[in-house]
Amino acid sequence: MAKIGVKSMVYCYECNLEFKHMNAFLTHHRWHHNGMTTKEYYDKHFKKDGEGICKTPECNNECTFYNLTIGYHKHCSKDCAKKDPKVRKKFGRGDTNRKKARKTCLKRYGVENVSQVELVKLKKEQTFKKRYGVKCNFSTEEHRQWMIEGGAAYCNRFIKNPSKPQIELFELCQQVFPYPILNYPCGRYSIDIAIPSLNLAIEYDGSYWHPDEIYDKKRQKFIENQGWKVIRFIDRVPDIDELKGEINGVF
Repeated sequence: MAKIGVKSMVYCYECNLEFKHMNAFLTHHRWHHNGMTTKEYYDKHFKKDGEGICKTPECNNECTFYNLTIGYHKHCSKDCAKKDPKVRKKFGRGDTNRKKARKTCLKRYGVENVSQVELVKLKKEQTFKKRYGVKCNFSTEEHRQWMIEGGAAYCNRFIKNPSKPQIELFELCQQVFPYPILNYPCGRYSIDIAIPSLNLAIEYDGSYWHPDEIYDKKRQKFIENQGWKVIRFIDRVPDIDELKGEINGVF
Protein backbone atom coordinates (compact mmCIF):
# COMPACT_ATOMS: atom_id res chain seq x y z
CA MET A 1 0.00 0.00 0.00
CA ALA A 2 1.28 3.40 -0.96
CA LYS A 3 2.63 5.76 1.67
CA ILE A 4 2.21 9.52 1.99
CA GLY A 5 3.48 11.31 -1.08
CA VAL A 6 2.75 8.55 -3.62
CA LYS A 7 0.41 9.94 -6.29
CA SER A 8 -1.55 6.73 -6.97
CA MET A 9 -2.96 6.06 -3.48
CA VAL A 10 -2.62 7.58 -0.01
CA TYR A 11 -3.00 5.22 2.92
CA CYS A 12 -4.23 6.16 6.42
CA TYR A 13 -2.41 4.06 8.99
CA GLU A 14 -4.81 5.06 11.76
CA CYS A 15 -8.00 3.54 10.31
CA ASN A 16 -6.70 1.39 7.40
CA LEU A 17 -8.38 3.34 4.60
CA GLU A 18 -7.02 4.29 1.17
CA PHE A 19 -7.55 7.61 -0.62
CA LYS A 20 -6.94 8.52 -4.24
CA HIS A 21 -5.58 12.00 -3.52
CA MET A 22 -3.72 13.78 -0.74
CA ASN A 23 -6.50 16.37 -0.38
CA ALA A 24 -9.03 13.59 0.29
CA PHE A 25 -6.75 12.12 2.95
CA LEU A 26 -6.22 15.53 4.61
CA THR A 27 -9.98 16.13 4.73
CA HIS A 28 -10.45 12.70 6.30
CA HIS A 29 -7.65 13.35 8.79
CA ARG A 30 -9.08 16.74 9.76
CA TRP A 31 -12.56 15.34 10.47
CA HIS A 32 -11.77 11.93 11.92
CA HIS A 33 -8.41 12.48 13.64
CA ASN A 34 -8.80 16.04 14.82
CA GLY A 35 -7.06 15.19 18.07
CA MET A 36 -3.87 14.45 16.12
CA THR A 37 -1.98 17.08 14.14
CA THR A 38 -0.37 16.23 10.80
CA LYS A 39 3.02 16.63 12.51
CA GLU A 40 2.08 14.06 15.17
CA TYR A 41 0.80 11.71 12.45
CA TYR A 42 4.05 12.07 10.51
CA ASP A 43 6.17 11.55 13.65
CA LYS A 44 4.24 8.40 14.52
CA HIS A 45 4.33 6.69 11.11
CA PHE A 46 7.06 8.17 8.93
CA LYS A 47 9.69 10.05 10.91
CA LYS A 48 13.17 8.57 10.49
CA ASP A 49 16.02 8.57 12.97
CA GLY A 50 17.77 11.91 12.95
CA GLU A 51 15.04 13.63 10.94
CA GLY A 52 14.01 17.04 12.23
CA ILE A 53 17.56 17.88 13.32
CA CYS A 54 19.52 20.53 11.41
CA LYS A 55 21.88 18.97 8.86
CA THR A 56 24.52 21.66 9.29
CA PRO A 57 27.52 20.23 11.20
CA GLU A 58 27.82 21.34 14.84
CA CYS A 59 24.31 22.85 14.90
CA ASN A 60 21.85 20.08 15.93
CA ASN A 61 18.93 22.49 16.46
CA GLU A 62 15.38 21.31 15.82
CA CYS A 63 13.87 22.03 12.40
CA THR A 64 10.29 23.05 11.69
CA PHE A 65 7.78 20.62 10.22
CA TYR A 66 6.77 21.38 6.61
CA ASN A 67 4.04 18.94 5.54
CA LEU A 68 3.19 15.24 5.24
CA THR A 69 4.76 14.91 1.81
CA ILE A 70 8.11 16.54 2.57
CA GLY A 71 8.38 16.08 6.32
CA TYR A 72 10.80 18.37 8.14
CA HIS A 73 12.98 21.13 6.80
CA LYS A 74 16.61 20.04 6.51
CA HIS A 75 17.96 23.16 8.22
CA CYS A 76 16.74 25.22 11.15
CA SER A 77 17.39 28.55 9.39
CA LYS A 78 18.66 30.11 6.17
CA ASP A 79 21.98 30.93 7.83
CA CYS A 80 22.52 27.26 8.68
CA ALA A 81 21.58 26.23 5.14
CA LYS A 82 24.27 28.57 3.79
CA LYS A 83 26.87 26.98 6.08
CA ASP A 84 26.06 23.42 5.05
CA PRO A 85 28.92 22.12 2.82
CA LYS A 86 26.46 20.14 0.67
CA VAL A 87 24.35 23.23 0.00
CA ARG A 88 27.44 25.33 -0.75
CA LYS A 89 28.64 22.68 -3.18
CA LYS A 90 25.24 22.51 -4.87
CA PHE A 91 25.01 26.27 -5.39
CA GLY A 92 28.64 26.35 -6.43
CA ARG A 93 27.61 24.53 -9.59
CA GLY A 94 25.74 27.62 -10.68
CA ASP A 95 28.85 29.21 -12.21
CA THR A 96 29.58 26.05 -14.19
CA ASN A 97 26.00 25.91 -15.48
CA ARG A 98 26.10 29.56 -16.47
CA LYS A 99 29.32 29.01 -18.42
CA LYS A 100 27.73 26.06 -20.25
CA ALA A 101 24.65 28.13 -21.03
CA ARG A 102 26.77 30.97 -22.45
CA LYS A 103 28.79 28.52 -24.52
CA THR A 104 25.65 26.86 -25.94
CA CYS A 105 24.04 30.21 -26.71
CA LEU A 106 27.21 31.43 -28.41
CA LYS A 107 27.30 28.30 -30.56
CA ARG A 108 23.63 28.50 -31.58
CA TYR A 109 22.98 32.22 -31.89
CA GLY A 110 26.38 33.91 -31.94
CA VAL A 111 25.74 35.80 -28.67
CA GLU A 112 26.35 34.92 -25.01
CA ASN A 113 22.77 35.56 -23.89
CA VAL A 114 19.55 34.68 -25.71
CA SER A 115 18.18 38.11 -24.75
CA GLN A 116 20.69 39.61 -27.18
CA VAL A 117 19.06 37.87 -30.14
CA GLU A 118 17.25 40.51 -32.23
CA LEU A 119 14.07 38.44 -32.66
CA VAL A 120 13.85 37.81 -28.90
CA LYS A 121 14.43 41.49 -28.15
CA LEU A 122 11.67 42.45 -30.58
CA LYS A 123 9.19 40.02 -29.00
CA LYS A 124 10.02 41.32 -25.51
CA GLU A 125 9.48 44.90 -26.60
CA GLN A 126 6.14 44.02 -28.20
CA THR A 127 4.93 42.17 -25.09
CA PHE A 128 6.03 44.96 -22.72
CA LYS A 129 4.46 47.58 -24.99
CA LYS A 130 1.18 45.66 -25.01
CA ARG A 131 1.06 45.16 -21.23
CA TYR A 132 2.52 48.40 -19.88
CA GLY A 133 2.50 50.85 -22.74
CA VAL A 134 6.31 51.21 -22.91
CA LYS A 135 9.14 49.24 -24.42
CA CYS A 136 11.14 46.90 -22.19
CA ASN A 137 14.33 48.80 -22.87
CA PHE A 138 15.88 51.06 -20.25
CA SER A 139 17.71 53.10 -22.89
CA THR A 140 14.50 54.36 -24.52
CA GLU A 141 13.27 57.84 -23.65
CA GLU A 142 9.74 56.46 -23.36
CA HIS A 143 10.64 54.06 -20.57
CA ARG A 144 12.86 56.63 -18.85
CA GLN A 145 9.95 59.08 -18.75
CA TRP A 146 7.67 56.40 -17.34
CA MET A 147 10.17 55.73 -14.53
CA ILE A 148 10.48 59.46 -13.76
CA GLU A 149 6.71 59.93 -13.63
CA GLY A 150 6.25 57.35 -10.91
CA GLY A 151 7.20 54.01 -12.47
CA ALA A 152 10.27 53.66 -10.24
CA ALA A 153 8.24 54.27 -7.08
CA TYR A 154 5.61 51.82 -8.31
CA CYS A 155 8.27 49.12 -8.82
CA ASN A 156 9.74 49.75 -5.37
CA ARG A 157 6.43 48.77 -3.78
CA PHE A 158 7.11 45.16 -4.78
CA ILE A 159 10.58 44.92 -3.21
CA LYS A 160 10.54 41.83 -0.99
CA ASN A 161 14.02 42.11 0.50
CA PRO A 162 14.55 45.51 2.17
CA SER A 163 17.71 45.88 4.25
CA LYS A 164 17.85 44.50 7.79
CA PRO A 165 18.23 47.97 9.40
CA GLN A 166 15.18 49.16 7.43
CA ILE A 167 13.19 46.19 8.74
CA GLU A 168 14.35 46.88 12.30
CA LEU A 169 13.30 50.52 11.97
CA PHE A 170 9.96 49.47 10.47
CA GLU A 171 9.27 47.08 13.37
CA LEU A 172 10.16 49.89 15.78
CA CYS A 173 7.68 52.19 14.03
CA GLN A 174 4.99 49.54 14.42
CA GLN A 175 5.31 49.93 18.19
CA VAL A 176 4.62 53.65 17.89
CA PHE A 177 2.10 53.70 15.01
CA PRO A 178 -0.36 50.94 14.06
CA TYR A 179 -0.05 51.17 10.28
CA PRO A 180 3.37 52.17 8.90
CA ILE A 181 3.98 51.33 5.23
CA LEU A 182 7.23 50.13 3.65
CA ASN A 183 8.41 51.62 0.33
CA TYR A 184 5.54 54.07 -0.03
CA PRO A 185 5.42 55.80 -3.48
CA CYS A 186 5.81 59.57 -3.56
CA GLY A 187 5.99 60.95 -7.09
CA ARG A 188 9.09 59.60 -8.77
CA TYR A 189 10.58 58.47 -5.45
CA SER A 190 9.78 55.91 -2.75
CA ILE A 191 9.69 56.61 0.99
CA ASP A 192 11.39 53.95 3.16
CA ILE A 193 8.74 54.04 5.91
CA ALA A 194 5.65 56.22 5.63
CA ILE A 195 2.90 57.22 8.07
CA PRO A 196 0.35 58.62 5.57
CA SER A 197 -2.11 59.80 8.23
CA LEU A 198 0.55 62.19 9.58
CA ASN A 199 2.39 62.79 6.29
CA LEU A 200 5.50 61.57 8.08
CA ALA A 201 8.39 60.00 6.15
CA ILE A 202 11.05 58.05 8.07
CA GLU A 203 14.22 57.26 6.15
CA TYR A 204 17.12 54.93 6.86
CA ASP A 205 20.30 55.73 4.90
CA GLY A 206 23.29 53.42 4.83
CA SER A 207 26.38 55.41 3.83
CA TYR A 208 27.44 52.60 1.48
CA TRP A 209 24.25 52.88 -0.59
CA HIS A 210 23.83 56.65 -0.26
CA PRO A 211 27.16 58.25 -1.25
CA ASP A 212 25.49 60.99 -3.35
CA GLU A 213 24.47 63.72 -0.88
CA ILE A 214 23.27 66.03 -3.66
CA TYR A 215 20.80 63.40 -4.89
CA ASP A 216 19.58 62.71 -1.33
CA LYS A 217 19.00 66.43 -0.69
CA LYS A 218 17.13 66.78 -3.98
CA ARG A 219 15.01 63.74 -3.14
CA GLN A 220 14.22 65.00 0.37
CA LYS A 221 13.30 68.45 -0.95
CA PHE A 222 10.88 66.90 -3.45
CA ILE A 223 9.24 64.76 -0.71
CA GLU A 224 8.95 67.78 1.61
CA ASN A 225 7.38 69.83 -1.18
CA GLN A 226 4.67 67.17 -1.40
CA GLY A 227 3.73 67.99 2.20
CA TRP A 228 5.74 65.30 4.02
CA LYS A 229 7.82 65.80 7.16
CA VAL A 230 11.07 63.83 6.91
CA ILE A 231 13.05 62.14 9.68
CA ARG A 232 16.35 60.60 8.60
CA PHE A 233 18.65 58.14 10.38
CA ILE A 234 22.12 57.49 8.93
CA ASP A 235 23.95 54.21 9.60
CA ARG A 236 22.04 53.53 12.81
CA VAL A 237 18.69 52.36 14.10
CA PRO A 238 17.46 54.42 17.09
CA ASP A 239 15.85 53.04 20.21
CA ILE A 240 12.13 53.62 20.72
CA ASP A 241 12.59 56.62 23.03
CA GLU A 242 14.84 58.38 20.53
CA LEU A 243 12.35 57.65 17.74
CA LYS A 244 9.50 59.15 19.77
CA GLY A 245 11.64 62.18 20.54
CA GLU A 246 12.46 62.74 16.86
CA ILE A 247 8.77 62.45 15.93
CA ASN A 248 7.72 64.90 18.65
CA GLY A 249 10.40 67.28 17.39
CA VAL A 250 8.87 67.66 13.93
CA PHE A 251 5.30 68.29 15.16
